Amino acid sequence: MTEFISRLEKTRKKLLDLTKRNKLINYKRPSKSRNLNIIDESAQFIYKNLVHDENSFKFKPIPEPEPLLLENKKLFLKKEKLENLKNKSSFSGEVSVAEQQLENISERLQSNTANVLLTAEEHAQQLGFRTSNELPDIDLTLEDVDEKYIDEYLQTLHYPGDLEKIVKKIELESRNIIQETGTNMLYLILGLLEWTESSTSNVKLKSPLISIPVIIKRGELNNETNTYEYILG
Repeated sequence: MTEFISRLEKTRKKLLDLTKRNKLINYKRPSKSRNLNIIDESAQFIYKNLVHDENSFKFKPIPEPEPLLLENKKLFLKKEKLENLKNKSSFSGEVSVAEQQLENISERLQSNTANVLLTAEEHAQQLGFRTSNELPDIDLTLEDVDEKYIDEYLQTLHYPGDLEKIVKKIELESRNIIQETGTNMLYLILGLLEWTESSTSNVKLKSPLISIPVIIKRGELNNETNTYEYILG
């Protein structure tokens, strides 16, 4: 029996991959096309909602500054009318008012042009989101806790189109793995332990602290963004 137990123990250790090939030991962020970045949420609430309450989340994108393009069109039309008025008017007061309005329009157009070129992270910061990869420590016991930390949405750091592409790719790959192996390999990671193999090593490894098995499903079409919503449960 002792020999049997000894061999069983050796077999058990062989089944445990303790090398850096194991993603639970040496986790690396996926490629950009599959890197879903969640920001400004409560890790505690995410865990509670998914694990204890067995509820789901919808992914929420950063709103695109597209409305500025429509505003720019209106500003250009107004600018054209003011320039015509300025060139045709013989009243100095009217010309002065037109010049002031044209100056204001030019400043607004410059600001809008800059905003249209903003990345999702830059626009998110303008909107007041915390864009750090470290989720904030939110006290859920407070009565005045912000609704965004306890709602049904997970805030991402992606514009609608980019969010749809990333989640669609993750959902497709996950579904293919389930069909091929019968096993769900999709996990939501909450927290990473950063460590080194020795005190003299400069190579930092990251290991997931909490891994929650999840499934992603496609929801309804969002008419505002013209993209499909995806549900995490």
